[in-house]
Amino acid sequence: MFQFLDATHQQMQQELVTLNRLVDALADDRWKAEDSVQLADTVQWFDTVARQHHLDEERHIFPTLMASSDEHVVDVTRRLRQDHGWIEQNWLEMGPHLSAVASGNHWIEPALVRDMVHVFTQLCLDHLMLEESLAYPKAREHIAAD
Repeated sequence: MFQFLDATHQQMQQELVTLNRLVDALADDRWKAEDSVQLADTVQWFDTVARQHHLDEERHIFPTLMASSDEHVVDVTRRLRQDHGWIEQNWLEMGPHLSAVASGNHWIEPALVRDMVHVFTQLCLDHLMLEESLAYPKAREHIAAD
């Protein structure tokens, strides 16, 4: 299970790099036709794989952590759950803009979308760091002990 979750984290980092490169190209007037296909693939990945990843964590990782006797672990888990809500909210606001661009509708304000993507990226990276540095190691310990 953890190999799959870790692999998804690595893929998410790659998708975030791609997403930032694409919105930078859009904002800097360097957009190419093939960028639309790549953006559509990235949007699809976040709509499906990333969302399923968060659901998997909510079902399989967080309950174990919430049962911990370590209050710090429980507090971090609460924050991670809250992060999932913030990430989803950001995606719900940003995703339609990205889908529009991928479909060839450039009615969006490129600088605004770039700013939205940069905020989303930082939120995701901070979240990943907290999961990998504390949540996943603690979950591995608890699951191994069971």
